[in-house]
Amino acid sequence: MCKYLVQVKMNFGNMSISAGDNYQEAINKYHEIKEYYNSIPCEISFYNREKNEVQFTKVNKDDSFDKLYNDLIN
Repeated sequence: MCKYLVQVKMNFGNMSISAGDNYQEAINKYHEIKEYYNSIPCEISFYNREKNEVQFTKVNKDDSFDKLYNDLIN
């Protein structure tokens, strides 16, 4: 069982991604996932299973996807 998880919560479902046991590798995975979901409305949390707590949370607003779509159309 991994020590760190990255949880992605969206309107259509939730996802938990194992980030490993090494803190630095887990943080790198968290940043990679944050960049990937940058324009999608969701909540991304970095979870420490050993302490049983959420350490960081990033919320992408609903308007971020609309802005990206409008930019694409224009």
